[in-house]
Amino acid sequence: MWQRFKRWLQSEWPRWWPYVFAIAITEMVFCLFIEQSAARYVPVGLGLLFAVVLSAYVGGFWPGLLSTLIIAAPLKFIFDRQAISVPGIPLGPPSLLFWFPIVFGLMGAMISAFFEALHRSRRASNAARSEVTAILANISEAIVTTDALGRIQYVNRAATLLLRRDLPDIVGQPFESVVKIFDTTDTAHAVPLVEQVRSSGHTVHLGNHQVLVQDDGTHLAIEATAAPVRDLGGQLVSVVMTLRECTEQRQVETMLRERLVLQSRFGRIAAVVPGAIYEYRMGVDGRVQLLYASQAFEEILGFDPRLFADDASAWTAGVYPGDIAKVNEAIAAAMLALTPINIEHRVITPHRGLRWVVVSGVPLREADGSTLWHGIFMDVTERKRAEERLRTSQLQLRAALDAGAMGVITHNLDARSVELDPLARRLWGLDKVTEPLTYDHLTSVLHPDHLEPPTGSAEQTQFPTGLFSREYRLLLDGKERWLAGRGRVYRDEVTGTLFGAGVFMDVTQQRHIEAQRLHSQKLEALGVLAGGIAHDFNNLLLAISGNAKLLLADLPEGDPTRASAVEIDKAASRAAELVRRILSFSSGQEPSQTEKSVALRPVLDEALGLARAVLPTTVAINVSIPETLPEILASGGQVHQALINLLTNAADAAVAVGGGAITLEVVEVDVREALHHLSQEVKPGQYVCITVTDAGKGIDPAVLPRIFDPFFTTKASGRGTGLGLAIVHGIMKSIDGAVTVLNTPGHGVAFTLYFPTQQAAAMAATPVAVPAAQSRSMRILYVDDEESLIFLMTRTLERMGHRVTAYLSPAVALEKFMANADAFDLVVSDMSMPGLSGIELAERMLAVRPQLPFIITSGFVDAADVERAHAVGVRQMIIKPNTVDELSVVLATFLGEQDAPVVSAIPASPARAD
Repeated sequence: MWQRFKRWLQSEWPRWWPYVFAIAITEMVFCLFIEQSAARYVPVGLGLLFAVVLSAYVGGFWPGLLSTLIIAAPLKFIFDRQAISVPGIPLGPPSLLFWFPIVFGLMGAMISAFFEALHRSRRASNAARSEVTAILANISEAIVTTDALGRIQYVNRAATLLLRRDLPDIVGQPFESVVKIFDTTDTAHAVPLVEQVRSSGHTVHLGNHQVLVQDDGTHLAIEATAAPVRDLGGQLVSVVMTLRECTEQRQVETMLRERLVLQSRFGRIAAVVPGAIYEYRMGVDGRVQLLYASQAFEEILGFDPRLFADDASAWTAGVYPGDIAKVNEAIAAAMLALTPINIEHRVITPHRGLRWVVVSGVPLREADGSTLWHGIFMDVTERKRAEERLRTSQLQLRAALDAGAMGVITHNLDARSVELDPLARRLWGLDKVTEPLTYDHLTSVLHPDHLEPPTGSAEQTQFPTGLFSREYRLLLDGKERWLAGRGRVYRDEVTGTLFGAGVFMDVTQQRHIEAQRLHSQKLEALGVLAGGIAHDFNNLLLAISGNAKLLLADLPEGDPTRASAVEIDKAASRAAELVRRILSFSSGQEPSQTEKSVALRPVLDEALGLARAVLPTTVAINVSIPETLPEILASGGQVHQALINLLTNAADAAVAVGGGAITLEVVEVDVREALHHLSQEVKPGQYVCITVTDAGKGIDPAVLPRIFDPFFTTKASGRGTGLGLAIVHGIMKSIDGAVTVLNTPGHGVAFTLYFPTQQAAAMAATPVAVPAAQSRSMRILYVDDEESLIFLMTRTLERMGHRVTAYLSPAVALEKFMANADAFDLVVSDMSMPGLSGIELAERMLAVRPQLPFIITSGFVDAADVERAHAVGVRQMIIKPNTVDELSVVLATFLGEQDAPVVSAIPASPARAD
């Protein structure tokens, strides 16, 4: 009560009231005192100190001092006056009345000072208590104090809010009934916090798994601390509890624990990620920091990432100088738009040199304007090297494909879809197709003769895996094209889909060249056959012609049978001419003629003059010949025969369409190696080309491959032998030239003859002069396997005055010769005989007698036979069926000269054009 009253007085009254109170009390006591006599009320004067004490107790030092002065001053005056009138009391100092006011004043001052000190101590204690109370009232944590028995004495505002209870409902209540704390591991029993403090005697802390259960059943995670308060004797007087809600803290701790788990998991993931994960900040002031980097950072760049935690400028300085501009531009663009970045560049590392890295990141703008990057960067040096090797390999492959003019095809055999590269599209003629390609596009351009009949549905078609090789015949814009395909069929191991991949090449030219080669082989085979036939046929013609000449020599001029003999000789001559044509086709040259250079212009003029005389007048000949032409390595007869054949055929073609013009053009050409593909037979070198062009209907493409075949003709029966073009082909081949044909159905044909201007001439003999016949007789050994020729030549030579020994068997002839080698002056032998050939017979005989003149006759010889005969020592080779006449010339030569000439072939008359 007193305390409340005092607090009321101190709070409601002004600060000067203690002074008024001291004056009033002092005056009241003093008035009571002066009503009595001094002597009677001296003891009562001590009661005046009560006023001083009361004033000092209430007001402190200055009110007590004021009260003392108010009492002491009047007392001094009163005592001085009473001392004069009171008998028995001595006057003047140092009397009691003199010292009493002084002593009273000193005592009052001391009392005032004492109570001032007491007041100051009490005010300091109250101020401290008020400060502590204010602190406890405003502290954020809940404070609850209890007595030693656990009854609540004080709670602050935070505690009332935490407990959701009013202060009057809390004070005086047992702590456990108001503050219900449970452990999450045991929710059935409250935690006896006060009891734990009393039993343990020291501070108790709860903060792991405790919750506060409010009256409405709400559970709050809390931390609680209970501390004992003891008196000076060590006795427990109270317990102070501090309660703090830590729901957010528990959540943060949970998040931290989860984050630690995530960091651990992230660390394990980062350890196996093929690259380094990073967190990177770029400040607005240009400062760069590497906040985080996984372990792979140091492996890739060779730097400890912790070195760049505060300043990462050294890391960014490792960018290859040539890529700095590209990197800065990409980073600036990503920062401006806050878009992800993915850039590939080079870096310079201290431990591995120049490396390629791929940097990916996502920018995030922070509140202060800085940019935070999260991303990953990987070392892709090996991948770049592999890509470079792959790129180089692809370039090499593409160069090889381009050099080989090969197009690439990939196809899904199950879906029957096709993909062609640009070159393959051009090869298949599908370069203008825009929709996805299928097998139908490929089959649409196949030649009708190349299409295979369907054997089943696409699903039933079986494609064997492995390598495949096939040729395709296309028909594009009316022209044929051959493609060769090479590749492999394989099955995808994952999907099981059947795929094929390969290349295509245009082999049309190779096909044509192969056809020419096969045609040449066929012609060569036919030539060999023709040579064999001509050999045998020549023997018959020689017998017919020789006997006809003998018959004419025996018959007188007026004999009527001479006409028949003449016709027989003419028929034999025509047959010999036909055989000569066959021989020209088979060997391509006049066997008895030496190949030499010839001036072309006179031969052309002669051939054109003859052609204008014999060709129909409805056919004009347009000529284009340069003024000067080089000499060609051919004979005049060969040029004449080939040209007349072509002009005759061109005239027949022009007449078939009602007349027209023939064009003959002569030019010099230089065939390079690169142009050798025009024709397999045209070799690189210098040529004079003679082109004969007609304006006829052209040649049917179906028969074009056969035009050079012997005895093949499209003319009516009786108008051609079929040997004209075959002979032309043989002549051009024999002089290492060529003949080509350009056929334009409906517009005519152009034949071109390639005459070489420089080439080693084949071995040939120079015709010998025919000296005057001598009358000396020679001993001649004649060997031939034809009995008719034995009879003919024996009679002929004996009529010439020679002695002849003839044998059908070369073995018998050799035996007789070996028995007496000097019995013969000259040996004449056939080339082809059973057992021993003419050359083999000459080799054996000349081995015994090297200077013996040896002559070989044959219906067919080639350059190899001539060369071999020359090596053996044969003096002369005579071509049948002119053996009788030519042999007489040779015999006359031997009789007129001591030394026989070198091996040569007697020239025959040129063959007529067909």
